[in-house]
Amino acid sequence: MNFDEIKKQWDQQAGDLVQVRPASLQKTQSILETIRKNFKRELIYTSIALIFLLTIPFYEDFHEVIVIVYYLIILQVVLITISHFKNIHRITRIDRNPYILNSKENLQQVYYELKYTIELQRRMIFFMAPLSTMIYFILIGRENAMQWFSNYYHFTDTLDKNPWFFVWNLLGLATFLAFVMYRSSVQIEKRYGTPLTEIKSVLEDIEE
Repeated sequence: MNFDEIKKQWDQQAGDLVQVRPASLQKTQSILETIRKNFKRELIYTSIALIFLLTIPFYEDFHEVIVIVYYLIILQVVLITISHFKNIHRITRIDRNPYILNSKENLQQVYYELKYTIELQRRMIFFMAPLSTMIYFILIGRENAMQWFSNYYHFTDTLDKNPWFFVWNLLGLATFLAFVMYRSSVQIEKRYGTPLTEIKSVLEDIEE
């Protein structure tokens, strides 16, 4: 599923002004309230995590260059996070308009906007992989981070003198990335994928 396919599906189904039954309307409002609660919870947890990450260089003995690189990485993470929160916040405010959920067409718009946002977040997981790699070198390597970077920069020399460095280091990196990407996917599905499925169920009920 890509963004063009999502838009195409929306274009194919747009134009239906069937009125939503009160029971379906109430269920949809409940689903959006769940999304809103998940959004607030994610906002709190993410803010705490970012504050913690910002303070790490103050009590770790990082090289000056590593500190600069680290904060540049965190800045990129913050910008990506803000973009994500803006998309979700727009969806959480949809039912503030009393007329937005009163027709099947409008409900479909909610469905495809949420679907688009989820697809965007799933792609962002892969875009975050390089940043996660840098964070792995800095936070796991700590005072050895500069040496790790140097080992990779002088790849041939390291391979001759200490080939096992690449074995355990890349194994650790693969494990770290797998955990981060899997955990992120699970959280997206739990917070927003399940409500999306529930909205789709409401639309199917309306069709019947």
